[in-house]
Order: sequence, then structure tokens, then C-alpha cells
Amino acid sequence: MDMFCVMQSALAISMPSEEMVWYTIGALMALAAVVMLARHAARAKAEPAPAPQAVAEAPAAAAPAPVKPHVEAGIPQEVVAAIAAAVACMEQQAGAHYTVRSIRRAPGKGRRAWTKAAASAYTQPF
Repeated sequence: MDMFCVMQSALAISMPSEEMVWYTIGALMALAAVVMLARHAARAKAEPAPAPQAVAEAPAAAAPAPVKPHVEAGIPQEVVAAIAAAVACMEQQAGAHYTVRSIRRAPGKGRRAWTKAAASAYTQPF
């Protein structure tokens, strides 16, 4: 026999059939499912169910009456509403209580705020 025939016969013996490949893939998938179920069961067993709390909640303290902020003349109500909404969002995130007491225009001497910020940003040393 020549070398080509020997190699061909060796390859034919070691090559699994297509059916065997599909059985192997199915077995591996089933094994993966069993491992996932075992992990899920172990996690569920490790986490105990929370016990119901029988502690009576204290009566809520009366909320203070909302204080209407002092608004400088010439500031539209839409601006006041937007500022109040921004402060309310900060309350929810921080869990604190803030009060808007007054809204007034910043002194506008010289440059505007954005112009000052740009000049400051571009002239600061590295």
C-alpha cells in the first residue's frame, strides 16, 4: 500500500459520522442545562426569603406648608417652575429636603456668565 491509502484509511476510521456529531452536541447542551439548573437551585437555597416585618410605622409628621419663593420682578413663571423642578429632582436623588427661598437675577456687570466661563477655560494654564 502506498502512503496515500494508509492516510485515507486512518482518516476514515477517526472521522465520526454526522449522526454521532449531533448526538454529542445534544449531550453537551443537556449537560449545560443541568449545570445551569443546579446553579439556580443553589442560589435559591442560599438566599432566604425575607421575613415579613411586623413593625408598625410611625405616623408621618405633618409636612411643612410649601413656602412661595420671593421672585424678582421680570422673571417669567416658566423659569421659576423649571428651577423648582430641578431642585425637586435633586431632592429625590440625594434624599434630602431643599427649599427655594428666592429667585433673582445675577448681577450682570461686564461679561455674561457663559462668556466668563469660556474666557476662564481658555486662559487657564495647563
